[in-house]
Amino acid sequence: VRRVLGKVVRQIELQRESERQFAHLRALLNENKDALRDHFLQVLLQGGSLTDEEIESRMRWYDLNLPDGEITCAIIEPDGHGRYDDMIEEERQLVLFSMRNIAWEVLGEMRTCACFICGDRQIALILCKSEEMSVSAVCEDIVSSIDRYLQQPVSIGIGSRVARKSEIYISFLDARVALKYGASMGPHTIISIEDIHTIRAEE
Repeated sequence: VRRVLGKVVRQIELQRESERQFAHLRALLNENKDALRDHFLQVLLQGGSLTDEEIESRMRWYDLNLPDGEITCAIIEPDGHGRYDDMIEEERQLVLFSMRNIAWEVLGEMRTCACFICGDRQIALILCKSEEMSVSAVCEDIVSSIDRYLQQPVSIGIGSRVARKSEIYISFLDARVALKYGASMGPHTIISIEDIHTIRAEE
């Protein structure tokens, strides 16, 4: 009887230890959820084999609210004319973090969006169609707010509109093209891929 009881006690202790470890891991997971979410979004911008259903499932876990409908990506980048390129790495990261926070403030009550640091000097925006504000109006407010609070000129490239979450990477690639095209146009440039198509058609 003592041997049986001892075995039962050890099993109970092992189970409780396993539950404590699981609770600890879950707490660590929740603490790092923001970083994991940003990583997921960066993977989404690169394109891949995820279906719309798989993307939806992961977005629900990350508390991302991107409803069905038109989706547009935009990229915010510090202009070379500002102080950014002369900063040490810590200062650059602080500026990027501040830029992201300012962008979130501008987005305000718009819950159908995502905003995160992407790469070493860019902020990525994923915006769903909204009756409240157009994408270009949002971008104008972000550019002026960053300039006002940080005295850091930035430019924004706006990608194409896509209908499916699995196509978000297409809009992101177009936003990169627009940003690169606008680099020669000076600070505070906001240019969309549609603007570029119009310019090229007129040429």
